[in-house]
Amino acid sequence: MRMVTLLLLSGFLTACGGGGGSRSSESSTQTPQTSEPPPSPALSLAASKSVVVAGSAVTLSWSSEDADQCNASGDWSGTKSLSGSESVGPVNDDVTFVLDCSGEGGAVEKAVSVNVAPPTVALNVSEPVELAQHCMEDIDQDFVKQVSPGDIIVANRNFGCGSS
Repeated sequence: MRMVTLLLLSGFLTACGGGGGSRSSESSTQTPQTSEPPPSPALSLAASKSVVVAGSAVTLSWSSEDADQCNASGDWSGTKSLSGSESVGPVNDDVTFVLDCSGEGGAVEKAVSVNVAPPTVALNVSEPVELAQHCMEDIDQDFVKQVSPGDIIVANRNFGCGSS
């Protein structure tokens, strides 16, 4: 009787996958885990002024999210912190500051431009004929020689802004 019981028990264990172990011929099925891709970096970059007088300084401010590193190019350079501010100057010509930040989710680039205002001339003159001799002289010294009474000036945006 012992032999029969042992054979029955042995057959039962084999049918169920053995006595506590697993068969090497069988593989377990696992559901693959899906992970979301890392977020794309975000960046803001601003200048304290968009127009300056020649020789002035401008302060650049920036902040990034989901970035690991930031690098400056254009009219400034070097590795920058992930957020901060920096005074740049003197600014004597129109300039563009570029900042690139990157992280696991990609890269982002922002640029900000600063323009230099043309120099101004203060005239203590009130006679129209004398004022006309100084028309546009800070842009083109020969302008007065190239125009005649009745000529029409075609201009773009911001023409005449300021004290005029």
